Amino acid sequence: MTSPESMLKMQRQIRENATELQDYLHDLDSWEEEIKKKDETFKQMKPSTQVKAVPPPRSVAAVKKKTSAESKAKPKKLKSYDYRSWDKLDVDKMMEDMDADEEEEEKEVKKQMELDFKQLSLEEKTKGNDHLKHGRYDKAVECYTKGMQYDPENAVLPANRALAFLKLEKYIETEADCTLSLSMDPTYIKAYLRRGSARKAMTKIEGAIRDFKDVLKLEPDNKQARNELNIIENQGKSESKKVSTSHKFSGDDKGNLVLPIKKPLHLQSKKPLRRIHVEEVGGEIKNPKVAECNQKQDIDISRMDSTETKNPSQDMKTLKPTNGQMKPVLNGQSHQTETTVPGVPSTFYQFQADIRKIGHNRTNLFKYVKQIDPKLFPKLIKEQLETNILSAILGALMENIAGNENFIVEFLTNLTKVKRFEMAVMFLSKSDQQALSCIFSSLMASESSSEIHKLAKKFGISVNS
Repeated sequence: MTSPESMLKMQRQIRENATELQDYLHDLDSWEEEIKKKDETFKQMKPSTQVKAVPPPRSVAAVKKKTSAESKAKPKKLKSYDYRSWDKLDVDKMMEDMDADEEEEEKEVKKQMELDFKQLSLEEKTKGNDHLKHGRYDKAVECYTKGMQYDPENAVLPANRALAFLKLEKYIETEADCTLSLSMDPTYIKAYLRRGSARKAMTKIEGAIRDFKDVLKLEPDNKQARNELNIIENQGKSESKKVSTSHKFSGDDKGNLVLPIKKPLHLQSKKPLRRIHVEEVGGEIKNPKVAECNQKQDIDISRMDSTETKNPSQDMKTLKPTNGQMKPVLNGQSHQTETTVPGVPSTFYQFQADIRKIGHNRTNLFKYVKQIDPKLFPKLIKEQLETNILSAILGALMENIAGNENFIVEFLTNLTKVKRFEMAVMFLSKSDQQALSCIFSSLMASESSSEIHKLAKKFGISVNS
């Protein structure tokens, strides 16, 4: 006889099994509903452009007629009791015929799909051309990108997209698209012209000249290529004239002009370098921390042959203080020739070219940087911040910090928002890091705050309040 406890256990087990079975069936039903919903969404996601049916080519229609005629001429089915006809039946031949029919059908489908995709790419090309004519360059780029997905072997589509990028002043993308187009069709003249103009804008003069010369090889009467080459040649002549006139000087000024001496390593002097310590002659210095930084920095004289400059101290006569800084004055030269400061740049390439034109004149470089709104620097520089540009700007800020503390703080805070800022700071030299420490120490001397401490940490500088 079974005890009542065992009966209760059996009843519990039966109930648990029933509940598990119900849960399993419920999960199965929910899974089935989810699969049905997914099928419906996938059906709705099919593009409407694929519904448009392109008329089939003549070859496909002819093949369809043949297949219909063959289907009519097919023999009747063999009966089960007709053993003689079953003996005569060649099964291998039938299998070969079926395989051949399947291959022909696959080829027809592939041809039809290629034609459909080419038709879609032509539609996207016409849309992109329309957007390009009306100045909607972003939409034109989207249409050409879709067309390239439909027909990736068409050389016209990347060249047209390169033109849209050229209008948007995206020269790197223009060069890449033109190179892709020329890899498909090396005789496409428009791709050479657009890549040449993009390289010219990026100051890649040798590559631009090469592209325009390739155009003249393919089409000797091309006016655009000839005009671009003439412009580049005239610019080169004007720059060479500027360089030659800058080196010319009269007989009276010959003793006052110090020209740089560039010699190879085997002709340079092997004597040790000499250091000239700058001492203060007169004038009051407002900020003592800036004075300490300027006294720490020594002037290194480059290696010069003893036959050409025997006594460098003869060329240095006096030191005049300007804004708490010592600047050497040459014999017979009381003032520096001031160069004009360029205007506000619109692109990074113009900004880079202006910094090269200004050169080592830090006062003009500071004036040039100060006329730009600090909030516009992240948009202007984007991802193209380089260490040499940052080094030149830091030197200009350090020398002109007196009276410009608010601008320098605002400029440095916006500079930290540039994308490649951390990478550029990582590769700064020791002298640049010393300039940064001098800048932040002088800022803390004028106004100590937590914001300046946080800003210094972003530059990797520890400042003691």
